[in-house]
Amino acid sequence: MLPCSFGNLNQAALVRDAGEGVAADGTIMTGVGRSLVPERFEPALSTAVAAIAEAASDAPSVYVYGSVATGRARHAQSDVDLLTVGLPAGRAAELGRELSKQFNGLCRGIEIAAMMSGDLAGETDEAYGNRVFLRHYCVHLAGQDHARGLARFPADARAARGFNGDIALHAARWRDALAAGDEVQQLGRRLARKSLLAVAGLVSVHDATWTTDRALAADRWADIDPELRAALPELLAWTDGQALPDRHDVRRMLDVATARIVAAFAETIGLWPLADKSITRNEDALYTPKELASLTLMMSPAKAFAAGHVNHVELISDAGRDEFNGGVYSNTPGLPVIVADTAAQHKQAGARAVRPASADGGTTRPAEPIPVALRRVPDDHSRRQPGR
Repeated sequence: MLPCSFGNLNQAALVRDAGEGVAADGTIMTGVGRSLVPERFEPALSTAVAAIAEAASDAPSVYVYGSVATGRARHAQSDVDLLTVGLPAGRAAELGRELSKQFNGLCRGIEIAAMMSGDLAGETDEAYGNRVFLRHYCVHLAGQDHARGLARFPADARAARGFNGDIALHAARWRDALAAGDEVQQLGRRLARKSLLAVAGLVSVHDATWTTDRALAADRWADIDPELRAALPELLAWTDGQALPDRHDVRRMLDVATARIVAAFAETIGLWPLADKSITRNEDALYTPKELASLTLMMSPAKAFAAGHVNHVELISDAGRDEFNGGVYSNTPGLPVIVADTAAQHKQAGARAVRPASADGGTTRPAEPIPVALRRVPDDHSRRQPGR
């Protein structure tokens, strides 16, 4: 995943913007502005800008978004949400922790999201979503203004996909995190916020409007999809701690509500192609889970692999056995990538994938890759190979 995407921002901030909607020309309209920033938050912003400048070799760009940018921040109850372009993510997180301690009487915390200028370039859904967000939701504070010159973006399915087309990827990671024993209430909160932002995208496209308001979206989508009428208010309660989920609750929500939201998003708006994504973590390396394949790609896993929608194992070399509850993969240099359900299938596919030596004694040559169906994500990570 790129260093920053819409899904990595503080999603709690992206709600209750009274100025949000669709302009007369069909473009996105929001209620952010430099003049709207409450005066009591100015010392925190100026201190943060100075600290960010000092932490980077080149002057990074700094933006504020969320309730501070709309003027609706509440003393000691709101976060200060900043976005930087050019500051390494690790340093941004460290500065956020330091500044949160310094201003703990003013706000709940200071969150600093980080991206690089390259994250705004290109025609991928992620880059497009980053540009939309920067243009319409961020107030420039310091450094080069990367939003300068960007035209207003249409309030349409492409913008909704840029914001939340990674919902299936998040769903797969939430399953992994639940199996790995992550703190369940924080996991439930992340799941709820992201899932309801995807619902906001669904509402925006269905009603030809534009919103990132989770509460309004949950209420409206319950009318559109009555099957989620009970689940959506529950998710909303998880977002701000009104209700605290346990592991059973999170698993149930993944299996029912989030899966249904992913399916609707895939059918109505579309999802980010996995092949477009950079491989930066092991969990991104190989698979489209079988249990999500019909939801995320609307095709079988084997067809997804053949069509290039599944990452081609760039972090894995030679044969290994994990990810698939006993499935087998190989990515031997010079040979086709093979993904199989069983060792027997892997052996059979491997035999078909290598052409016999030529009559003149030449070496074997790889044939075209032979994809076979992937297995589901395991319930635990005990089989992960070292050095991955």
